[in-house]
Amino acid sequence: MTVRWNEQRKAWMVDVQVELPDGSLSERVRKTVPIQTKAGATSYEAQVRTALLNGTWKKKVEVVASKPTISAVLEDFLSWAGIKSGKDEVQRKRRVLERVYIPLFRDTPLDKIEAKAINADTAKRRPTLSGKTLQNQISVLLTLLRWAETEGHVPHVPRVSWPSTAEQAYDFLSPEETALYIEAANEEPMWGLAVLVAITLGLRRGELRALHWEQLDLKSKKITVDRAYDQEDRLLPYPKSKRVRVLDLPDQIVEAIRQHPRRVGSPFVFASEDGDGHTDNEMKHPLYRASKRAAALAAERKIETAKPIERVNGWHVFRHTFCSRLVALGVHLAVVQRLAGHTNIKTTLRY
Repeated sequence: MTVRWNEQRKAWMVDVQVELPDGSLSERVRKTVPIQTKAGATSYEAQVRTALLNGTWKKKVEVVASKPTISAVLEDFLSWAGIKSGKDEVQRKRRVLERVYIPLFRDTPLDKIEAKAINADTAKRRPTLSGKTLQNQISVLLTLLRWAETEGHVPHVPRVSWPSTAEQAYDFLSPEETALYIEAANEEPMWGLAVLVAITLGLRRGELRALHWEQLDLKSKKITVDRAYDQEDRLLPYPKSKRVRVLDLPDQIVEAIRQHPRRVGSPFVFASEDGDGHTDNEMKHPLYRASKRAAALAAERKIETAKPIERVNGWHVFRHTFCSRLVALGVHLAVVQRLAGHTNIKTTLRY
């Protein structure tokens, strides 16, 4: 191998010899690399190889290892992060870097990533993301840069401007809107049941997607929420908060489930045509259709709503409706926290 870890020296090294244009072999170069990471060694090896081919190595031209990019050090960073964090947190860091910061700083060396560029990106995305989400993403980038500083890739970590985390207003359905939406969703029975469960029990989208028949005990009128799909479409053996919830099933839900046809051979309550759980994308379209039908019903019956009912374009509004209704009924916040599966009471306090 031309790039290798020398266990005796405890260092990354290169061992390079190339075939020259005239068919002869170049000088063999065996050296300890200046930047002691796998990415740094790979970059250094490429430059040595180029220098040998160009004939500049024998002229004692100094080969300076360029600073790597985010993508070049990604695996090294995640390996380091895995020592301190669990598997899910490492995957979260990977998602943020691959989806946000690698596209943004694709060819930018780590030491050229400046606060100005980070702040500009934050400002650009601020209208569509909460301050908390942006802070979480920036924190991942800065964690990588702090690690890069210890590895000698950057002289210092840029000082960025942090977006405000002032609470944003959350949306929920009024009782009139709830009744309209459930009626509209029932035009497609499977999705009508899914909406009813989401509004009545507060299940998250990933928990609805993952709902298995074995989680339902219709005799004792209980549902066990103990699994969910994550953003990577992985079926996890725990919900988002990692808190298993056992909830009571109202008679309306029990009767609706009993009338809901079970797809032969599929463990999923809301099964797709092939018997698997629905994808995230497949979960969106029924809401668009139900929203249009609900708006048509409201117009036909001359029902005025405070906001356009066709605004509903995501499943989480049903969870907000569930929590808001409990608080309006005077249910203690600690009970709402338990029923919703919130990890932190601060989340429940929003309602």
